[in-house]
Amino acid sequence: MQWYLWRGGSRHGPYDENTITLWLAEGKLVPGDLLALPGGEWLSPEQVAASIRAKAAGNGAHAAVAQAPPHQTPPAPLQPTAPVIAPQTPVYQPAPPPAYAGPAVTPYPQTPPPAVGGKVKKYKKPRRKHRGAVGCLSVFLVFAILVGSGVYLFANRDSGNLKFGKRQTLASEKVTSLGGEITFDTGSADGRQAVLQVPGKAYEKETAFKISSREIKENNLGEHFNPITPLITIDNGHAYSAEVMTLTIPISIADDEFAMAFYYDRKTGELEALPLVQLTTQSITVATEHFSDVAVSKIKQSELEGIDVDTGFEPGYDDWQFTNYGSFIAPGGHCAGQSISEMWYFVEKYKAASERRLYGRYDNNDFGMGTIDFWEDDSWGYRFASTIQNKIDWDSRQYKIAENLNLLGDRWVFFSFAYSMLLTKSPQFVAIFRYDADGNIAGGHAIVAYKIKDNIIYVADPNKPGVAGRKIVFNEKNNKFEPYSSAANAADLAAGKGYKYPSINYLAVSAMISWDTVGQEYRNMLDKKAGDDLFPAYKLELLTAVDPDTGEETWSDCPESIETDLAKTSELGPDYAGKLVFRVKCAFNNLYSSLYNETKLKKAAEITGGDGIVKYTVKLEKGVNDIGFYIQAMRDAEMQYIDFKRVKVVYETVDLSGTWEGEFVVTEAGNIINLIADWFSGVVSYLSQIGDEPVSREEARQNLIAQMESQLYGKTIPMTMVLTKHDPKDEVNYDAVIRYTGDDGNLYEYKTKLKYSDKEIKFSVYDAASSSRMKFSCYLEGNDTLAGTYVVHAWGGLVRNAYSGEWRVDKQKP
Repeated sequence: MQWYLWRGGSRHGPYDENTITLWLAEGKLVPGDLLALPGGEWLSPEQVAASIRAKAAGNGAHAAVAQAPPHQTPPAPLQPTAPVIAPQTPVYQPAPPPAYAGPAVTPYPQTPPPAVGGKVKKYKKPRRKHRGAVGCLSVFLVFAILVGSGVYLFANRDSGNLKFGKRQTLASEKVTSLGGEITFDTGSADGRQAVLQVPGKAYEKETAFKISSREIKENNLGEHFNPITPLITIDNGHAYSAEVMTLTIPISIADDEFAMAFYYDRKTGELEALPLVQLTTQSITVATEHFSDVAVSKIKQSELEGIDVDTGFEPGYDDWQFTNYGSFIAPGGHCAGQSISEMWYFVEKYKAASERRLYGRYDNNDFGMGTIDFWEDDSWGYRFASTIQNKIDWDSRQYKIAENLNLLGDRWVFFSFAYSMLLTKSPQFVAIFRYDADGNIAGGHAIVAYKIKDNIIYVADPNKPGVAGRKIVFNEKNNKFEPYSSAANAADLAAGKGYKYPSINYLAVSAMISWDTVGQEYRNMLDKKAGDDLFPAYKLELLTAVDPDTGEETWSDCPESIETDLAKTSELGPDYAGKLVFRVKCAFNNLYSSLYNETKLKKAAEITGGDGIVKYTVKLEKGVNDIGFYIQAMRDAEMQYIDFKRVKVVYETVDLSGTWEGEFVVTEAGNIINLIADWFSGVVSYLSQIGDEPVSREEARQNLIAQMESQLYGKTIPMTMVLTKHDPKDEVNYDAVIRYTGDDGNLYEYKTKLKYSDKEIKFSVYDAASSSRMKFSCYLEGNDTLAGTYVVHAWGGLVRNAYSGEWRVDKQKP
């Protein structure tokens, strides 16, 4: 059994039971010390001694007293430099008594407290203004500087959600690579100090910390944000630490209140909760790997009990469409990377930028052919998720997280999810763990919490993408979570290797990785570079020439799309007529490649030979050939994912002339729904005051949103498209007539033009009556199906991306 020791406001260990027994016998545990097993309650040394005696008696013998190893020396008791305030009886459990003392910077004891896993959102440091020789600047340059400065100041202005008093400097200290402890005054009425603990090896070199505070005089963050500390700014150059730091802040809350610490982004005005390590009526301890602006807020526990809060995140709309099977760089699964990347997209792209929802957006990358049930060709997003998993080192870090965050009782963990969702309106990261028979951590998994109702936390599981209704149940009778059933990855789950995870833990959204890093990896994904610095490199090449005399072959990088015909393919020689030759080439000889046509396997995995090459000769069908290359490699005795590369080959010209019938469906309409709800909610609320059931403006707004969502989302509208060649000899340009029947029963018809290329077809229609434009993009699937997406910009561009969705039409036989 492994025990943890709480002493002087920080945690130490783990220590084996023989060591604890020896310390008890020798009186090395002092008043105020507390002990706990992983996942257990904090106990006094007397309670632990009684438990060990009872255990020994049950085994028919007294527990043997072993000599403690040299490195298991308990931390020395704290020697206060000022009178210690007698603590109140803790209301929260586990709840160590506050005791802050020692010099401003004190090296760690020989055995430092274990690190607590987790990074938090990294914010960009404002750019410094550079001085120059003003006298030699031209008028134009002065004007450019003034304009640029104005744009910069506007872009970086304070959101104004918090109003502050004057800044006060609290501490300015340097911490070496050995670690240290900085104490400072936050204005506690009884003079108790805050404590910042920096573990050894957190930073490679001496690091300066500057700590200041500003009184929060007003806030516009809603009725549930009740700050009980000033805004504390900890500046160390915004550098992330290699080990987890803890911050203990003195507070004062009532027995029936709950508190959390939040990062405050002054630019956006948004909050982000920090991972909670300990909470008492007198202090709060949080963990992170970097600091910025922090404030603590409180709330009545009764407001969190039975809470109903929905962040708007929905499986099947906001999670990835692919399943967590892991990859070459994340062989055990990429659950954490998949969870973090979809949460990032929800916050930064869907909510903040009003972009299309994530599920299915990058299905088959941007290739155009919808293959929602074939996850292997979702290589952009899949490599993106694996890259995030790899960069946070989840496989090793999860154990450190479990050791440090599972000491809170489940009731406080439930409150952590509830309060963070209530204030941030964003989905939250869930780290779950299981244990072996000896109480040691045996494995973990990561999921996304997005809604709470009736003491149930609803979650999105990367092993079950698109599946709603998965949940973690909190039993308020015993204040315990019911175990959540899943596995480290979907392959284990399918093989019957699932487990029940009893340890449920709250972790901040960006606790694993810098928010900016996730954004950069997303941009790498759009640039088709996701994971290029991590996955094994390979090349896909196309045979472009064959010397008729020597047979020497010329190979070139294979393009994503190829337009060819019988004459062009025959240029390589008569044996190549109607065919293309590809090869997969890598620097080592243990890479496997499989050949696909659309989603059908045409040639099973072949290993690259001694020359690192697999070659394919593909016979082309008239029309569109969607050729795929599935790249894998062996790792840990299993085949692991590397990439899936598609090539669209248009062989001979396809005549699109004719009648096409199908439908379009609305998948996203948030912009237009919110605008209409904002416009009319006041009217609805006003009129309701006359009736028997008056409603507030916000209630009216939510009712309008719900009503419009039910009417719009998933709605399918039949459409017909008639294409005619603009010129009989022209194989590219077409005249198009688009028809559909509206809700009013009227037939609407629009005429436009489209251009057919080897990759994508784009066209738009304009409705003069509403000054709205509907933009279509699509790809040809086979020879008889056009499928793609559309977006509507309404009312002369007043509402861009008013609504959007998918459409599909099939060519009708004459």
